[in-house]
Amino acid sequence: MYKINLIRGWKKSEIYRSYRSRWLIIMVSVTVFLLLFYLGLFIRFVLFQKELTTLSNKQYVTETGHEYTTEELTKALYGLKKLDQIKIVYSAYPEYYLYHQFLLNHIYQFDSFIVDNYKLDREHEVEVTLSTSKLDDIYKLINLLESPKVIKYFSLLEIRAINSVIDKKTELVTYKIDFILKFNELLFNEQAKI
Repeated sequence: MYKINLIRGWKKSEIYRSYRSRWLIIMVSVTVFLLLFYLGLFIRFVLFQKELTTLSNKQYVTETGHEYTTEELTKALYGLKKLDQIKIVYSAYPEYYLYHQFLLNHIYQFDSFIVDNYKLDREHEVEVTLSTSKLDDIYKLINLLESPKVIKYFSLLEIRAINSVIDKKTELVTYKIDFILKFNELLFNEQAKI
């Protein structure tokens, strides 16, 4: 690569120049490849963290089972008529599942009800909004919830409103009931004894 010239000292040959440019291209290529590789790893890490956060947010209840239920659970409960599907979610948390099962069993005795809103907090207070085309079903549900066999499990039962909404296009009347109830410990204690 080098020729020795006693007068001028070291002199770079053409062979060296060609190798130098090849090495330069190789080093730049490796550097660009490593930068892209590490950038890709960083992006994958960020996306993995985002996915992990999303999955943790989708957990319906924390390990202790005493945190608030998430919006995902509320949305999932809107369309659920099969209590077995709720049972899968709450198999690890018997008290939460027990309260949902108890209330939804009573609601879904009436086929006409559609759940518009359903929220359960960590104090076992439930906010429910139901809609139906049959006004009789609303009064039957109220009678059922206020019956001595059922109301003993609530420390609070408050009916906020009963409204009717008329659809302008179809002229169908939809009735809505909005109520709050809070479970006491009696239902859970009775189930624990069994």
